[in-house]
This record gives sequence, structure tokens and C-alpha cells, in this order.
Amino acid sequence: MADERERGVKERMWAAGVLGGLALVAVLALIVLKFGRIDPSPPSLRDDPNSAIPGQIVYLDNDDCVIRTAASGEWHEKVLCEKGAQYVTWLDGGRIGVVSYGPQTTWFEVNLETGERTARNDQPPTSSIANRPDDVITDRGEVQVTGSATTGRETIADFDMPESASLVPLTWSPDRAWLLLAYHGPRGGGELWILSRDGQTQGTLAGNTAAWKSVSWWIEGAGTAP
Repeated sequence: MADERERGVKERMWAAGVLGGLALVAVLALIVLKFGRIDPSPPSLRDDPNSAIPGQIVYLDNDDCVIRTAASGEWHEKVLCEKGAQYVTWLDGGRIGVVSYGPQTTWFEVNLETGERTARNDQPPTSSIANRPDDVITDRGEVQVTGSATTGRETIADFDMPESASLVPLTWSPDRAWLLLAYHGPRGGGELWILSRDGQTQGTLAGNTAAWKSVSWWIEGAGTAP
């Protein structure tokens, strides 16, 4: 009888050991999945909008489509798709301008209320690349804002980015209280990030973007940027 009890105890201990080993394997697998792939993206503004972020943003996605979105993340819409689209900008609160390149350059404006497109005869805007903020430096995920000769640089955020990823400053908001950045991970694609000037508020506004080509921000009363 004692032998049976002893055997039963050993069997239970063996079973507990097996289950414990499986649990350890599962935990290790989760750690590898979580930390083996570094995802520095801030929380999604589409999942959790932030009403403190003002204005509207237009940008290009990877399908040459113009996307219009509330900077807060509360809503977004596809305005149009234009093959070869390379540039989009706010003209005022109700109109945007789009430049596309193909056999010939096309420069037109879009009435956002009616959807009407009108060709423009003036000179198309220059590339957004030339308008990127020159007082922001991104170095391996560290975002620094340059000040005067006395204040130097201030680090407002530091993202744990994987190798071969990049973070590009695109524009300040028209009121210069928010910063828009383009993140590209090692597997391609692109995300649009918003960062408050003090770095305390961070959010991912969109994925599947080609915002490095062109992006524009409009705030009522403050105008457009860039």
C-alpha cells in the first residue's frame, strides 16, 4: 500500500514537472516573439483618438491615394487615387492641391466638399522634402529638437528601434505644438507618427503610408504646414 502511495506521488511530481516545463517553453516563446521583433510604434490614434491634437492632415499612401484624416485619429477618408501622385498640400480649409508625375506633370486642386477637380495654371509647389523641419534631428530613434546656441539640443523622445529602421521628421503642425514623423520598419511599409513638442504625447496616426513623399497639416486659424 505504501509502495502504491509512493508511486502515485512520483507520478504526480513527474506530471507537474512536465507541465512546468511546457509552461516555461510557452513563456520563453512569448518572450522571443515579443522582444525578438522590436515594435517601437506609439499607441494607435485610430483605436484611441486624442481630441487634444488639432486640425486635419492629408498624406499619400502606398497606392498613390490621398488620405485625409483628423490629426486626433477620430476619422479618416480616402479623397482620391491618382497614378504617379507625389505631392499633396492644403490650399485652405476646404481645398487641397495635388501634383502627379507621368508623361506630363499634372497640378490640380480638389474641393473637399464637392469632390470637384480643377486644373491649375500656376507653378506647382516644390517637393515636401525641401520643406522638412531643419530644427529636428532623429538619430537611431532619438528625437532631438535644436534650440539656440545657449540651449543646444533637447531630446524629447527616444524610441527603441530595430536595425535598418528609419524615422524621418516631416513637418511641425501649423501652431508648432506637434511634430509629424514617418517611420519605416525593416520590413518596409510606413507609419505616420505624431509627437507633442515636449514628447509626452505620442501616437501612431496611420500605416501603409508614403508620407515621406508628401504630407500637409491644416489647423483653423493657424493655417497650413509645410
